[in-house]
Amino acid sequence: MTGEFQGKQSHYNQVGMNVQSLIRQDQAGNQIVSQSWPPHTDLAISRKIFTANALTGTHAAPAVAPLTTNAQHILFNSGSAKLIIPLLAWVVLESGTRALGTSVWVAVSAAEESTAPTEYTNSSGTISVGGGASGDGLYDNVITLGTAPGWVCYFSEATTAAVHESWAQVLRFRGEFVVQPKHNFVMSIRDSAAGTTPLYSAGFMWAEVPAVMS
Repeated sequence: MTGEFQGKQSHYNQVGMNVQSLIRQDQAGNQIVSQSWPPHTDLAISRKIFTANALTGTHAAPAVAPLTTNAQHILFNSGSAKLIIPLLAWVVLESGTRALGTSVWVAVSAAEESTAPTEYTNSSGTISVGGGASGDGLYDNVITLGTAPGWVCYFSEATTAAVHESWAQVLRFRGEFVVQPKHNFVMSIRDSAAGTTPLYSAGFMWAEVPAVMS
């Protein structure tokens, strides 16, 4: 059993802007959608997707002990009117040899930071469709948070040790993290042991949308 109601098309739809058409729902009230574009295309066309990374400069050492307030890689919402929605994050072993077993942890800061991070000197930030706008998100690394966040293990791997530039990991988020103004999205790597001076670079891709919270 399905239901139908009418709605107007946006200017991106091929049938024309403001044209009346039927939108279908199933019996549970879910809208039935046939996706023609890849995810996030609408955000990218609207210039609301940004990236930042620190592939050069001083990289961050992993933690071995359980994480508390020490964060290795930070995406800070420096604005006042937008929410940051993390889409992707990545870590790359740039030097040294990591130990057997690695996990990547992420979190949203529990409160506004009393001391705002500053943009990392060697960070590069671009909009994903190329130029034209600047975002409120900025990258920094190796800071101490005011309050320990609720860390989430987003990736773990128990495998052989790896040397530099032979290991990297990409995290793909699904909208479960929302970063309010003056808050951080943080990411840290834990190795099972110290390894041989492993150092990691990192980066983020995120969307920025109007700050409307229920």
